[in-house]
Amino acid sequence: RRVSTLLRWLGKEEFVQGFVAWEPYTPDLIRAGDAPFEAGGLVTSRFGHSGGDCLWLVVNRAGSPAVAALDISRCPAAARAEGRLYDLYHGASLPGGGLAHVAVEAHGYGAVLVTSRTLPGLQPLLSKMAQLTQRPLEAYSADWQPLTQTMVGGADPAPRPAAGDAPLGMVLIPRSQYRFRTAGVQIEGGCDPAQDTWGV
Repeated sequence: RRVSTLLRWLGKEEFVQGFVAWEPYTPDLIRAGDAPFEAGGLVTSRFGHSGGDCLWLVVNRAGSPAVAALDISRCPAAARAEGRLYDLYHGASLPGGGLAHVAVEAHGYGAVLVTSRTLPGLQPLLSKMAQLTQRPLEAYSADWQPLTQTMVGGADPAPRPAAGDAPLGMVLIPRSQYRFRTAGVQIEGGCDPAQDTWGV
């Protein structure tokens, strides 16, 4: 939920979709002793927005927490007086300057934003991310278990009256006969690959 919340907002703001520059394995990440990327640890991609803002997405591939030190001086928004720095993943403001330091959990993610624009959805995102990241990842069990499901609304057998107009955001699909076939790649408890007739 944490990463999907973050990426949906970033996509809407044209950072991860519609960006003007992308730099994978950016040298903005200051790596200890110039360790090769194959050694694990932190890796970072930098995304540039047409307005001069910059986003760094950080992944920690190590089994221990780390602090990402990012050189933000190449970002045009960082040089502007109105430029502000945020730890998007933890939903917090960061002090300005040439370096940004963010904590990244073991096998966790980080996101740093430098912006000089007023982004209407930024404060709600920061609040949501601060709430979602209150509990550290290590507090969750690493053991796999199927997700539990709960029936909602099954207690009311009374039929609903037909709506005169389609509810907001819905469209009428004309009555027809068609074959609906679906498959997925989710691994769920009790699935037997030998009985997978569709080859998923």
